[in-house]
Amino acid sequence: MIGSSPLFNLSEVGKTNYHHSEEETEIIRDTICCTNEALRCLEMKKSAIKLSIVHRQKALESDLKRYHIALAPIQQLPCEILYCIFELHCQQPAKLPFKSCSKPPQITISHVCLAWRRAMLDFQKLWTNIVIAPRWNVPIDKVVDAWLSRAKDLPCSVEFQFAAYSEQAWHLRVIKNFVSR
Repeated sequence: MIGSSPLFNLSEVGKTNYHHSEEETEIIRDTICCTNEALRCLEMKKSAIKLSIVHRQKALESDLKRYHIALAPIQQLPCEILYCIFELHCQQPAKLPFKSCSKPPQITISHVCLAWRRAMLDFQKLWTNIVIAPRWNVPIDKVVDAWLSRAKDLPCSVEFQFAAYSEQAWHLRVIKNFVSR
C-alpha cells in the first residue's frame, strides 16, 4: 500500500483510489511543479532543435539549387555568346519610366540570376539607347541616371517623347535637365 511504507513511491500515484496524507499530497504537488518545469525545458530544447533542423534544411535546399543551376546548359555558354543573345533581345530602346508589368528587357534579364546580372551590368552597349517619356507625376531622374551610368563612357541615344497636351516650357526644362548630364 502506498501510505504504509516509509518510502513514498511516486510511480504508483494515481493508479489506485488511495487517499494520500498531507505530506504525500505536498510531495505530489511539488512533483507536478517539477514535472511541468521539466516539460517546459524539454519543449524549449525541442523548439531549438527543430529550428536548427529547419535552418539546416533550408541551407541544404539552397545548396542543391545552386548545384543544379551550375549544371544547367545555359551556364556553359561563354559570355560572348550571352552578350550576342542579350544584344538581340535588347535591340529596341528602353522607354523610361516603365511600368512594372512591362519592364525593359535589360531589367528582366538582369533579374534572372547573379551571373546574368553581372553580365548585363558589364555590357555597356545595352544601356546606350533610351526613350524618355516624362510625366508630371512620375520622377524619373534617378532611373535615367542609373540607366545612363551603366553606359559608362559610350555615346548614348536619347529620345524624348512628350504628351501633346504638355507645355513647351516644361519640355525645355526637362530636356535641359537631362542634357546637362
